[in-house]
Amino acid sequence: SSGINAEYGQSLLFEQQFDFYCFSETNTDSRSQNGYQLPNYNSYFLPSLEGKSKGSGLALYCKNTLKFKHARDLTMRLESFECLGGKLSTDIGTINVVVFY
Repeated sequence: SSGINAEYGQSLLFEQQFDFYCFSETNTDSRSQNGYQLPNYNSYFLPSLEGKSKGSGLALYCKNTLKFKHARDLTMRLESFECLGGKLSTDIGTINVVVFY
């Protein structure tokens, strides 16, 4: 097949050293989040809904060299909507960064 295998694709993704990685459907709880850390990145999580094993939870990773702070006003959960966000301070102002599901 001409497709890229998953392991190779994943290694390429993390070799790029993006400033942010955002993931939905993490299916994590607050106890398991320490197992999902990336070197040189700060991590922020919105845990999965309690009692729901699939289709819930968000993660946001930010390079630890950036001035990023989690923002409660950009983080929320409704019955069919999840949002995790924060504010990135730059020389030209503040940028809101969010992941939606």
